[in-house]
Amino acid sequence: RKQRKKQQNKDAALRYRMKKKEESSTISTECEQLEERNRELKDKVDTMTREINYLKSLMAEV
Repeated sequence: RKQRKKQQNKDAALRYRMKKKEESSTISTECEQLEERNRELKDKVDTMTREINYLKSLMAEV
């Protein structure tokens, strides 16, 4: 009886660790995706800022 309880606890601990590892992996993947999206958006902001400055300079010449 005690052995069975010990095995159940061991199995539960293993399941818990596996679940936590899976959650950590999911969060890590999501973080990488968000960082990539952030880089893309920053590049877009830079491009649009340059375009705005270029258009302002064209208007200043008129």
